[in-house]
Amino acid sequence: MNKMLLLAGIATTLYAVNANAMDFNQYVSAKSAFVKMENDADVNSHYSFSGTNHHHNKIFDNRHKDDVWGIRLAYGAATPVKYGKLRGELEFGWNDDAKDSSTNAFKVITPSTVNATTETSVYSAMLNVYYDIETGTKFTPYVGAGLGYARVESKASLPDNGVSKKSSDNNLAWQIGAGVSYAMTDNISFDAGYRYTDYGNVKDSYQMNVAPFKKSFDITSKNDIISHEFLLGARYSF
Repeated sequence: MNKMLLLAGIATTLYAVNANAMDFNQYVSAKSAFVKMENDADVNSHYSFSGTNHHHNKIFDNRHKDDVWGIRLAYGAATPVKYGKLRGELEFGWNDDAKDSSTNAFKVITPSTVNATTETSVYSAMLNVYYDIETGTKFTPYVGAGLGYARVESKASLPDNGVSKKSSDNNLAWQIGAGVSYAMTDNISFDAGYRYTDYGNVKDSYQMNVAPFKKSFDITSKNDIISHEFLLGARYSF
């Protein structure tokens, strides 16, 4: 994580130097994000009896959803192109914990249930590119895409089965989106937009106790994280 932040800082510095040298229109922006997080959870059990018979059972394969808030901070620069402007920026983001709880039925020899809760948070650093479409008015629609780094942290709890597990992964993330800005002054504009973001997945393994069996089962889990993000913020150009 520290190496990623260092590289991001170096990239930002070099970007600023190049922007000054080429007389680009530089800017900073801050946005609040209403995020509809989706966690596609796939959890499987692996167990054996008498050391010979091996079994695999899907505990659950559900898509958990939660609405959370996030923050996006960015530094970028814009240059005129045909019919508009091309913008590039380095953006840092954070999403609050997305929470969910569920009761899942599965069968070993006899039917059993598992009560599960999950909490998922995301930290990201994205390199975004936008195309601003000039309209001759104060309104400027845009489309954009981004590629970068996401650290996904997930906590799974199975309170009836003795499990409380924190997991994290460093992933390649990407996003696409669109929006519109409104120029209040030559330097200040307000921005509203939508983006779809794929933050990658978190994988882990642990053990779980299931009544009435007096032994631990091996568990593997995979959580795929995506989000639908609605953004509202301001941009200051200098």
